[in-house]
Amino acid sequence: MNGRSFLRLKSVVSILAAISIFLAGTFFSACNKKSESPSNVSSETGKTLEAIEKFETIEDVPSPEDTLKLIDEASNSLPEIVASVNDVKITNRPIKATLQRLKIQASHQKQVINKQQIKQMVNQILQAEIQREVMFQHGKKLEIEVSDKDISEIIDMMKSRFSNEDEFLKEFSKRGMNFEMLKKEISRNTIVTRVIQKEIHDKIETSDQQAMDYYKKNENSFKNPESVHAAHILIKVDNKFSDKDKEIARKKIEDILKKAREGEDFAKLAKQYSEGPSASRGGDLSDVTRNQMVKEFEDALFKLNEGEISDIVETQFGFHIIKAFEKKAAGGLVPFDQVKETISNFLKRSEAEQITKTYIEDLERKADIKKFI
Repeated sequence: MNGRSFLRLKSVVSILAAISIFLAGTFFSACNKKSESPSNVSSETGKTLEAIEKFETIEDVPSPEDTLKLIDEASNSLPEIVASVNDVKITNRPIKATLQRLKIQASHQKQVINKQQIKQMVNQILQAEIQREVMFQHGKKLEIEVSDKDISEIIDMMKSRFSNEDEFLKEFSKRGMNFEMLKKEISRNTIVTRVIQKEIHDKIETSDQQAMDYYKKNENSFKNPESVHAAHILIKVDNKFSDKDKEIARKKIEDILKKAREGEDFAKLAKQYSEGPSASRGGDLSDVTRNQMVKEFEDALFKLNEGEISDIVETQFGFHIIKAFEKKAAGGLVPFDQVKETISNFLKRSEAEQITKTYIEDLERKADIKKFI
């Protein structure tokens, strides 16, 4: 892994992401022992035993069709209430939404997923939702609040990754969420994140010497790679497009390419026409290194001279026009002063992830947690 990609990757690592994988268990333990105790069985669970048993009787036949059937049966076997934390109910919505996305992905890619893999996935989601509720309740006890302004800023940041607001709302609609539900989820997640920040992350200190030691031990991760500062314009095409739709998309990208080669401002064209997430930035992709983009895009980009605009490039995402700006040859190390802060933050996050595990487990031991699957 090169220096920039390492730093880019590590800079977006969230402690919250670790929450969803801390505790392992056996999804659908109810299939074998029905419940841990009679008091833990909700009326919803009783209604779903037949569906659970049906899921268990399906054979693991290695075919994409059986994968879709398994996912449907797993979803149908879920009770409405899957768990509770201190009598606060957790519904099956996040699990069902994830299974639906998995089904779409498996259908498009002809994937084969067995029963055990589906169980493990659902168990991870269940554990993550329980842990999130535990942390949220603890955050409320600590009187951590999230303002409407905080929520609006996060939503604006999320919107910037989409071409327009309709696409943004459509994405969350696919997940079974309306706008009000989205705001509520953002508020809850922000409270959880702030608990970790306040109770753990802010209390961890790292020295410059620790950062330097890490830098020296991982020099290969900080080597300057070959890179090109690039921008692109994307007109989307997918496998659902008819030949006519694809023809229309190609004509559109051809007209844009003509404008670009006639000297029209590339960034303005990208903002006006591009259907990619970088459109709002004028198509700017910053410095692109090898193995960062799909092969067709990478091959076209690294052949360009500085200031040159590519021909139309077709990838799995659609039609692209690529422009190369500054090109940098590989060689040398990224200076320590440029990466010191990033390394220190990474070391803090790494330590915080370990502490967070213990912190959550302690909160879980003190909470009244019931699982109904």
